[in-house]
Amino acid sequence: MPELTFFMKPSVVIMNFTKVYEYETFYRDTSFIWLDCRDIPGTYCYCDSGAQKTIQFRMAGLPLSGIHFLDSGSYHYISKFWTDKIREPFSLVLIDHHTDMLPPAFGDILSCGSWVKEVLDGNSNVKKVILIGVSDLFISQISPDYLPRVVIPDSLQTLANLTTTEPVYISIDKDVLNPQTVSINWDQGNMSLRELAAYLSVIKQKNRIIGVDICGESDHSLLSLRDMKAVKRNNRVNRELINLLSD
Repeated sequence: MPELTFFMKPSVVIMNFTKVYEYETFYRDTSFIWLDCRDIPGTYCYCDSGAQKTIQFRMAGLPLSGIHFLDSGSYHYISKFWTDKIREPFSLVLIDHHTDMLPPAFGDILSCGSWVKEVLDGNSNVKKVILIGVSDLFISQISPDYLPRVVIPDSLQTLANLTTTEPVYISIDKDVLNPQTVSINWDQGNMSLRELAAYLSVIKQKNRIIGVDICGESDHSLLSLRDMKAVKRNNRVNRELINLLSD
């Protein structure tokens, strides 16, 4: 029996670092777990060792199966903690404008831009990383050491023809989407929501999915946020993604 199936509404975990989810409603008709992380220092973009221990302690009893919302892309490194829970060989499907495979700017501290590298370096269960939507510029920066374990489908058909014997964990950063779909205050891609839905449909048809996480909320302090349009767009996309993954 697959660990996660999507024939009914999956469980939803909301990891609230910036208060953004308090302004959104997409999860309120689901079975959701609210994990408040606003009181944890040392988490923005980089995660220091103290913050890592605290976050992992709070996540310890949470189910791997389901959909986990991680707040803005500055907290995408939380995906590493979710994949650390996987106890079988798997492939990581990263749908993102970036590779998140760059060394951290200083020291060995975990960052939102290095977490995939950390997974490849330290998780013996991950067999390959499948990159979808990543900019050619960032693909060109992947270290040759990792290329044998990286797969980059260049089309839906290529993805459909990809043979994957192990289950997959999906990590989505909404910065892969175009500016007409979501408003991001850093560089983003040009994928439409319809294209993202098509990729997810192919993955669902061909693979056992053991978990999903989603980040890319508006990266603002909402105490001073004036433009709520960005929040509303993200709210709509989050609701659509839950529906897509629940069919």
